[in-house]
Formats: sequence, structure tokens, C-alpha cells
Amino acid sequence: YNSFLTTFQSLFFSAFPKSTFTVNTLNNNKKKTWITKELKEASKMKRKLFEISKFNECESFKNYFKQFKTKYNKDIKNSKRQSNKKLILTSKNVSKATWLVVKEELGSWRNKICHEINMNGKTIHNPTAISN
Repeated sequence: YNSFLTTFQSLFFSAFPKSTFTVNTLNNNKKKTWITKELKEASKMKRKLFEISKFNECESFKNYFKQFKTKYNKDIKNSKRQSNKKLILTSKNVSKATWLVVKEELGSWRNKICHEINMNGKTIHNPTAISN
């Protein structure tokens, strides 16, 4: 058995060599500069309260969880607002920073352009006819 294991391991490690890589966390942290230690702790607390609320029937606890959640969401909005304000005020190109914030908040989206439409059993490809 030991000879089989050593042979297998040597073949395995020669076929699949050990490789190391680093995860680029700099970009992730750069995007979310609004996350603070307090928000991380509040997020953990919210998750714990949610798990408890699934099994707890007490109305007062549910109200407490609801209030905690709304306060947490307000704190997130305020933190994002302060971070964005700081980014815009400290940037050299204010308009570029403003549009960067707008793009970041809205996320990436694309307009869906209708290239063809099926009307009364006929497929129309003409953009003018589609718009009419």
C-alpha cells in the first residue's frame, strides 16, 4: 500500500504542481472605501439577529430587529455619502470624480435596443417601422 501511495503521490504532484497566487484585494478595497469597522460589526450583528428572528415569535424582538435593520441601512447610506463627498472634494478633476461616483452607484447597465419585432405574425427589421 505504501509503495502505491508514494508512486501515486509522485505522479500526482508531477502532473499537478503546487502553485501559489495572490488575490488582488486592492481593487476590492478601493471600490468600497465606505465600509468601516463599525459597519462590519453591525453587519455581523444583523446576520445574528436575522438567524434568531427566524425562530423567534416575539413581536418585540421582531420590532427590535426591524429598527436595527433600518438604522443599519441609514448608516450605510450616510457612510457612502460621506465617502463619495470626500472623493469628490479631494480629487483634482471634480467632474471626472463626480461621474465616477455616479457610474459606481448606478452600476453598469446597457440600453436594450430592439432590432426586430414580431407584429401580427410578421417580423419587422426596419428601425423606422419598429418605432412607428
